[in-house]
Amino acid sequence: MEISSIMFDAYIITTINAFDDDKVRALTKRCVDSCRAYNINPILFDAVVPATLEKYYPGWPVREDYRERLLNNYRKKAGKEPTKEIENRMIVMQQCMTMSHYEVRKKIIKNGYPAIILEHDAIVQRLLDVGQPYNQFAVNLCRREQATHGYAIGPEPAKKYNDIYEDLGFAGHDNMNRYINEEQIIKITPYKDSNPVVVGNALHESQWDTHRGAVKTKLDYVPTTTSGVY
Repeated sequence: MEISSIMFDAYIITTINAFDDDKVRALTKRCVDSCRAYNINPILFDAVVPATLEKYYPGWPVREDYRERLLNNYRKKAGKEPTKEIENRMIVMQQCMTMSHYEVRKKIIKNGYPAIILEHDAIVQRLLDVGQPYNQFAVNLCRREQATHGYAIGPEPAKKYNDIYEDLGFAGHDNMNRYINEEQIIKITPYKDSNPVVVGNALHESQWDTHRGAVKTKLDYVPTTTSGVY
């Protein structure tokens, strides 16, 4: 199917059905409305949350270099040493976000055509460029290379992206950008110096503040069986 002949679906990863949160509802609606404004079909996708993480997490070992990166970010931003509980919570939150993206990519692989993946606080600000190589790469629709709150990807690069975790182990989805392209070039960022398709992801709108070890949304359950901390 020619890319130019379809209306893109956009899977919006949201916790709207997991937590009673007016902010999440408002940001999700904003994301949905921004998609519709630019001829993109929004589809809400239930995020993996701590209460459901063990259902999805395949048991990948946490990369020690990633664990140290996460802990060092906490030390730098919080100004203190993380406890084992904080360490576990940070890793669990990163696993939830990562598995949410992983599960959406599985859906794209199954459906067999490219789609957009958005986090609930993303904003589509202009029409999608149909000439980008969505069938070959994960095309970052944001300006920052490390950003993962908006990208478009086809089934082939989605499978490559997911399969790399089997070889490399677990690192949070933002930091996977540091690893995936070392294995093979999967992700490109064509809008570093131009007008990005997707903006948003403001710090004050973030649902999780994992680098400081503080979960902004109250959690009733935090699994201990996925991170190997305890």
